[in-house]
Amino acid sequence: MGLMEKFRASTKYILWLLLFSFVILWSLADTQVFDTLMTGPRSLGTVNGEPITFEEYNQTVNGYMQNYQAQTGQSPTAELRSYYEELAWENLVTQKLLDDQMKRLGIKVTDEEVIQQITGPNPAPFVAQQFTRPDGTIDRVALQQAIEAPENADVWVSIENQIREQLSMQKLNQYILNSIKVSDTEVRMTIANERSVASAQYLRFPYSEITDDQIQITDSDLNAYLKKHAKRYKQDKSYRFRYVTFNKQATSADSTRILGEINAKRDAFVATDDDSLFLIQNASLTRFNRIFVGRNQLPKEFGVIYGMANGQVSQPIVTEGKVSLLKKLESRAADQKLVRVSQIQLAFTEANRVEIQAKADDLSRQARGGDFAELARANSMD
Repeated sequence: MGLMEKFRASTKYILWLLLFSFVILWSLADTQVFDTLMTGPRSLGTVNGEPITFEEYNQTVNGYMQNYQAQTGQSPTAELRSYYEELAWENLVTQKLLDDQMKRLGIKVTDEEVIQQITGPNPAPFVAQQFTRPDGTIDRVALQQAIEAPENADVWVSIENQIREQLSMQKLNQYILNSIKVSDTEVRMTIANERSVASAQYLRFPYSEITDDQIQITDSDLNAYLKKHAKRYKQDKSYRFRYVTFNKQATSADSTRILGEINAKRDAFVATDDDSLFLIQNASLTRFNRIFVGRNQLPKEFGVIYGMANGQVSQPIVTEGKVSLLKKLESRAADQKLVRVSQIQLAFTEANRVEIQAKADDLSRQARGGDFAELARANSMD
């Protein structure tokens, strides 16, 4: 009874604590603080403080994919997707560096300059190409109609962005060209080289016509030549050494461990709402993509995807020394010929590096006071 009485006496304090907690949570709800805590990192990296976000990276990769599919009518292969992913990263880093330099130099493109490239007397080539008459003139009426059409709004935004980037690069290139200076010495040397004329007489004496018995070279001749041209025969310092190698191939225990690790990720893979971030956080060898792929683009071992429901994750699949989990995102067409797949892939690791390093360190210590070759033979090392 004493415990119950104490509980009843403290009830009002508990109610006040709950009320206070509710007010705090209600106040924070509008600040989106919980969304910020849940989203985690939103960038792949930074270039001079400027982040490269997941969104712009994925948009760049998908843009390359869509252009390829539009030009060829075929979906990119896995190798081509990998190439586009590397290309997208390199181009984004380069663009960030260029943007930073243009900001420092004060290089800007005004809206008027962009408009001149569209409606001016000399439109940009890819704009003029679409509205040129057979006689070579620009169909201004058709161009204006295309600009005013509401359905073309997104297209013109993309075109304006491309023109703005091209004009920025042109200004940067012009700035670099204008900064190049030619010295007076370089001018004089160029003039001298172009205008100098010389005449010479020579006697041709073919070396191949001289027989070996007509020439006698003594040791003193060779020594004198070597002393005179010693720099031509100088060799870098070289070393001779002995070494042993350690087997770094994965053992059956390593393979079993990797299979267990990736199998443990299945539930989290099913539950995640952001597959792209999930693959990055789990160091997947493959990156996330949003395109549909056909049966002929997937390894035969991945055929299980066609019997899975959307959102379902496969059992671990081993192919070419790598282990994968496949998550079916979506299928298109009744026969499911096209599917969108999210794949997390890990490589079977090499043997335990810690154990190998310990063996190497132990052999190194023993070799300091003994015969290295004998120690290697005693430990059955190559």
